[in-house]
Amino acid sequence: MKKLLYLSAILAFIGAGNIYAQKKAVIKFDKVEHDFGKIKEEAGKVKCKFTFTNTGDDELKIINVKPSCGCTAVEWTKTGVLPNKKGYIDAEFDPAKRPGTFNKGIAVTTNDPAQQMINLIIKGEVLQKPKGVEDIYPVIVGNLRMESAQFNFGNSKNTEIRKDTLKIFNSWNKPLNLGFKDVATYITAKAVPETLKPGKEGLVIISYDVTKRNEFGYVFDRLLMTSNDSLQPEKTLNISQSISEDFSKLTPEELANAPKIKFDNTTFDYGTAKQGDKVECTFVFRNEGVNDLVIRKVKASCGCTATNPEKTLLKKGEESKINATFNTAGKDGKQYKTITIISNDPNNSTVILNIQGTVEKTASEPHDTDGDGIPDNIDKCPNVKGIAENKGCPAIKQEVKDLFQTALHGIQFKPHKDLIKPKSIAILDSIVNVMKENKEYNLVINVYSDNAGKPEENMLLTQKRADALKAHLIKNGIEALRMKALGYGDTKPIFDNNTKSNRAKNQRVEFIIEF
Repeated sequence: MKKLLYLSAILAFIGAGNIYAQKKAVIKFDKVEHDFGKIKEEAGKVKCKFTFTNTGDDELKIINVKPSCGCTAVEWTKTGVLPNKKGYIDAEFDPAKRPGTFNKGIAVTTNDPAQQMINLIIKGEVLQKPKGVEDIYPVIVGNLRMESAQFNFGNSKNTEIRKDTLKIFNSWNKPLNLGFKDVATYITAKAVPETLKPGKEGLVIISYDVTKRNEFGYVFDRLLMTSNDSLQPEKTLNISQSISEDFSKLTPEELANAPKIKFDNTTFDYGTAKQGDKVECTFVFRNEGVNDLVIRKVKASCGCTATNPEKTLLKKGEESKINATFNTAGKDGKQYKTITIISNDPNNSTVILNIQGTVEKTASEPHDTDGDGIPDNIDKCPNVKGIAENKGCPAIKQEVKDLFQTALHGIQFKPHKDLIKPKSIAILDSIVNVMKENKEYNLVINVYSDNAGKPEENMLLTQKRADALKAHLIKNGIEALRMKALGYGDTKPIFDNNTKSNRAKNQRVEFIIEF
């Protein structure tokens, strides 16, 4: 009996061993890393192959292959790989606009229980292609190419004279005669040479006398370049900077006697307000220094916030206040608005005041009663300029107004570019017909953005988009002198930028008829 029990136990152990000795797939790669070495950017895409063998006794499956970068495309064996058979993973790397060394991963998911995730590596060095005209001068304004349409001085002191140079290229088959008009007294500009021959490079050189600007904080200027360009005779250049007062030459005694601004509170939380309410608040401040305190500038972050300093010059110990009104019309949810105060306090020249709270949306939205995406306060005859106010809008036909209304959000561009989307061309063709049928019309093209990105970048992008629209109309027979193209960046929102829907409404193109 004992022998029988012993034999049964052995058989049971052997049977259990057979259960645990199930078949399994095993993947083995010939290599898990490929070095392309040095490759030329202009040579185009490069490929490599990773080969693997199923060294197990069950069917091997590649469940998924995922590269770490969109620059890498992959193909692989989609069917199961039988034991002792081979499979592959092909990788294709695109070096375009990726100069320098690279090291990219490809995550491979398999049914091999011991190697469910394997990381393949492709690496190398991309040799940058020689730069051509389109690379060096990416901004196109008529027949003139520029490296940029923006002079950005960054941070400037009010005692400085700033200078900068912009490279330009004549892509026309005729000489370009370049000049400037309506130049501010604190700016000098010249083109070198003033007559730029076809296919030649030149410079725009500017000098900006900050001492004469008499402004503080973020400052934006436009410079109008004139030319004999048949496509676009007038070209807009933007100048931006943040101007602060120069306290570096103050003596220790002057610093000791300097004004000192002190606010009782720099944050006002109004809790909850109903949409359409006007929230009023007051920020009290005083001069705790010795010399006179001068308020240089008061700037709200949003047009929805109005500010009114009671007094801008304070003697020692004097007190003043800044009254602010926040209009919640069109706002919804959490709101954070700021007011920037710039003074002659050398230790605290910039103070940020905060207005915050929550706006509850009302059942109706009287700020946009006709649902056209434009607040009522700017919805009255937005397509006409130059007509006496008491006459309303008699000179524009209703179908033209409707066309401009469609164009407001119907004119669209590729993201972050000044390329007009094909579906917008039909609207532009209709505007061409309107301008051809009404020779007395002059057209203003205004382009606006939301507040995503840096203000100076938004300003540049909207100007480029406005120029692109104008260039399209010129190519279709509308005289350049009948049109103005202006980009306003994010400086004139019609709604706050707190929601995706509102940001979309702020991205708009406004066509206005002038007489």
